[in-house]
Amino acid sequence: MRLLTIGLAGLASLASLATADAASQCYRRVVEPAQYRAVEEQVLVAPERQVAEYTPAVTRDVEETVVLEPAREITRTLPAVYGYAEDTVLVSPARREWRMREHDGEMVGCWVDVPAAYARQAHRVIVHPEQTVAETLPAVTETRVRREIVEPAHEAYRVIPARYELRERSELVAPASAHWEPASDVCEGYRPAY
Repeated sequence: MRLLTIGLAGLASLASLATADAASQCYRRVVEPAQYRAVEEQVLVAPERQVAEYTPAVTRDVEETVVLEPAREITRTLPAVYGYAEDTVLVSPARREWRMREHDGEMVGCWVDVPAAYARQAHRVIVHPEQTVAETLPAVTETRVRREIVEPAHEAYRVIPARYELRERSELVAPASAHWEPASDVCEGYRPAY
């Protein structure tokens, strides 16, 4: 269809050239190809999109003291403490005794003063009596490590912008055309039959 259009356009141009004195001339059909130019244009390669990004929780280890057994008060009974003490005791009191003895073959009797006799005697004594005392037992504790969340895990969306590229395309500047132009070099000796 396009070739037919070009051909008709050529015939029209030929008809306009035909005059009374140009009827015996020769013409060459000249086809001008279509003309294109390269045009750069920005083309969307990837559209804008959102990407989900997961951020794990941030934690830290914290030392803490845990009470295994609380402080408490107990009552204890301390037994009596005994010891020994020595006392001087009278074994026999002072007295007068009648004593006899033989002296030069005769019996002689005399009154003799006998002093009192003493002795050391040990006996058990209470040094400290039995007593009840209250005692506070300290708490039993333990240090443990506990994991603590500083920042919880979360999901955030990151926007990735659209991506464009410069691409080249051909753009029609002038369509193909055809016309007739004189061709005297090929017409010598050529006479059409009327």
